[in-house]
Amino acid sequence: MPLMRLFCLPFLLLSCTLTTQPPLQLAGLEGTQISFTERDWDWVREVSPRHFLEMEKELAKNPDQPKLRANLIRSYSLYASLVFETLALEEKILDERKYYHERALKLHQKAVDLGEVYLKNRGLSREALKLSEEDYLPLLYFAKSQAALSFNATTPALSAKSIFDQICLVNPKIEAGECPLFYARFELHSNPQTGKAIYQRFLKENPYHLLARALYIEFALIDLKNENEFSDQFYDLEEGIRKWQEGAGPRELNLLSATAKVRFRVLQRYRRRIF
Repeated sequence: MPLMRLFCLPFLLLSCTLTTQPPLQLAGLEGTQISFTERDWDWVREVSPRHFLEMEKELAKNPDQPKLRANLIRSYSLYASLVFETLALEEKILDERKYYHERALKLHQKAVDLGEVYLKNRGLSREALKLSEEDYLPLLYFAKSQAALSFNATTPALSAKSIFDQICLVNPKIEAGECPLFYARFELHSNPQTGKAIYQRFLKENPYHLLARALYIEFALIDLKNENEFSDQFYDLEEGIRKWQEGAGPRELNLLSATAKVRFRVLQRYRRRIF
């Protein structure tokens, strides 16, 4: 498979056009066509692993390819969160064997391991990061995967936060809301009301970001046993998905909306068991 084809998976090419803001200046990777319009979550789930193998083989043959390593960091982190963590929601609700949860953690760990090599190869230190624009995307997802591993251990994701702080200060709207969504979940661990407020503000400003609402339901309502607000958010998510299926919302958020739809089906199926 030509290398150029490896950079064209829709879930790897996440753009960030929030509904209340003009289009952003995207920090794309070399050879990447920025597009996130894929509506078929199942296609992404089924096809992507084959591309991962090709990317890994290419990187093994030519390890001195920072752009390829950067894309693979982003790939693993996004696939872990959009696919495996979505599939793990059913396990979480049913309190069953954590197969997909463990798969997500392993893939996040792969992203972190690749990120450590990226830092070393770029001559960057965690203690004194001086990032250039080309570092934003790979290190954003390196930190996202670090945070996922830390959240699983119920410990503050302080190392990840320091990277988010640097990147989000420069580009707070990078990657369709990754900054506020990270800070919302980070705050939920120590100050739940602050975390909820960040989610609520983001959803008010970006009503078409359906995945953000699905994550709010999981982390701020289900995890914190907030039954009172659940019904309203459940119906808001259902209505948002209906509008998206009719064509509403920015095309750049299609895959996030498709992911939210899969999560909604799980919530719908097991609603009576959640609380």
